[in-house]
Amino acid sequence: MNSTRLCMLVGLALTGGLTLAGCGEVKGEAAGRAAKQVASGGSNVTGTAGGGNADFARNLAGVRLAYDAVLQNLTHAQTPGYRALRPVFPDPDDPAAAHTDEAYLPILERDPRPGKPVFTGRWLDVAIQGNGYLILDDPTSGANDGLAYVRAGDLYINLDHELVHGSPDGPRVEPIVIFPDEYADLAIKPDGAVYARTRTRGKWVAVGQLHLARFANHAGLQESITGRYTASTESGPPIVGTPGELGLGTLLQKHLEGSNVELSEELAELKRLKAWGRSLAGALGVDPGFRDAPLIAAADERRAGVSRPSSSLSAGR
Repeated sequence: MNSTRLCMLVGLALTGGLTLAGCGEVKGEAAGRAAKQVASGGSNVTGTAGGGNADFARNLAGVRLAYDAVLQNLTHAQTPGYRALRPVFPDPDDPAAAHTDEAYLPILERDPRPGKPVFTGRWLDVAIQGNGYLILDDPTSGANDGLAYVRAGDLYINLDHELVHGSPDGPRVEPIVIFPDEYADLAIKPDGAVYARTRTRGKWVAVGQLHLARFANHAGLQESITGRYTASTESGPPIVGTPGELGLGTLLQKHLEGSNVELSEELAELKRLKAWGRSLAGALGVDPGFRDAPLIAAADERRAGVSRPSSSLSAGR
């Protein structure tokens, strides 16, 4: 089951007739009634599914799962390339889904909106402007072909002078890009062409070409234990090409794509979920079981990514 569309396996019954957008935001005709039910202690909160303790418990389990998704978003608010999770609760009044328990199971979907490019000043950082993923040779990803895909372009050069991802000992970028033993400067062009300027002659030489991959259904990508993505039957095979071609985006050097997490929105969702969960927990006489939110500096609310300016020409630049 892929993490971009993860069915939370709890028998969640929603407030009668309402649809939730995001994490706990009440929408639809039942909004006012639901708000009154929550404020009054949650009487008959489960609406069409009945008002028993079992239904309260299932609702609380779903709220906890949605709450944890918001916490994950907040934790990764400064993770380059991170895309927020959005719990989606199908409408229980939908006739096509009225007679199946799955109609009430929230689904976690990735917010497809890209984060804003964040200037880092680091020579080996690249932001993808548009569609596509960098391709990695990552045997630890668990994919049959050993390939993984990432949006975050924090690149490094390993001891073998190869371009790698995430750290100096991270997985190699595909196709392979190899730098000369000594060089004074490097450049990554919007079309993915990689150049190095030699120290001896001061000439720019081509050292490799970055490719990007896109998918017919990017929501079908599976998230590996390393946090990277792998292809699946649902995503379809990768369509690989030069940046700027085949519907692929271009590259922006010295930038990283920031997270698309909006802190003010996530904190508001957290507040709503807490109120809803505490109401349900009060009706059950149990602890709501919410974990503490991560500490977030006030100044970070204006930042979507990690700024790591550096003028160093070391391998980690």
